[in-house]
Amino acid sequence: MTNEKTFVAFRDFHIVARGTIDVIVAALHPLSSAEQAGLRLLDEATGRTIDLDWRGNADEAVARAKAQLVSKSKGRPKLGVESREITLLPRHWTWLDGQGRSASATLRALIDQCAGQGTHSRAEIDAIYWQMSTLAGDLPGFEEATRRLYAADWDEVGEILQGWPGDLPGYLVERLHAVTGSVRADENAHDA
Repeated sequence: MTNEKTFVAFRDFHIVARGTIDVIVAALHPLSSAEQAGLRLLDEATGRTIDLDWRGNADEAVARAKAQLVSKSKGRPKLGVESREITLLPRHWTWLDGQGRSASATLRALIDQCAGQGTHSRAEIDAIYWQMSTLAGDLPGFEEATRRLYAADWDEVGEILQGWPGDLPGYLVERLHAVTGSVRADENAHDA
């Protein structure tokens, strides 16, 4: 897939549809209103639940969904740059000035380098938390899984998830692996 946002729809503890908004609407639009009401549709990047307006035909539903999901980003449209202020000590500015390119470019390169070394952002971990909370907030072990998630104890999170029903263990372990690169959690998914 391209850089398009992806979504997942669950009914009870089972995946009903997964993919871009076009894929989701194509799969779910034919369902009855009662069946659609029983779904939990999540934005995979944020873990947040979204609600769609299913009225009209599938093309109309897709158009409304895309309009609903358009982000109002700041910064330069080409780069998606967002301007914020940061505070550094004089020695940090001196080092940045000596790097042979702009301070912003140097900082972006350093962040990209760190991100490539298996580090993860709080937003990525928060997305997994929101997915767990929405899909499994009432299940045994949820609180402990949450504590382990924020403590970066990936193996323990994977172990707890294995006791959950349906597609939850495989899906959440996959999301955890995508963020953390945890090999053990990936192995646990295959044992279920």
